[in-house]
Amino acid sequence: MYRQSAQILQMLLHRALNDSDRQRDLSQALYKLGTTMARIGGEGNLAEADVVLRKGLNLAKLYSGGDREKFIDDL
Repeated sequence: MYRQSAQILQMLLHRALNDSDRQRDLSQALYKLGTTMARIGGEGNLAEADVVLRKGLNLAKLYSGGDREKFIDDL
């Protein structure tokens, strides 16, 4: 289920690059998915969680909304 979620989020990532609302929402979803995978543990999940969390943080860096600093701090 988590891998399917990651695949869906990856598809949405390409659509979010020019939409700050989507960037924010997708970044939050990636963060939640990555932290959940990390909590589950296991070598495969930890490696995949690292990738997912990095994608979320990279997307958060692109976010240009008025609450950018708070949003990044919250992540």
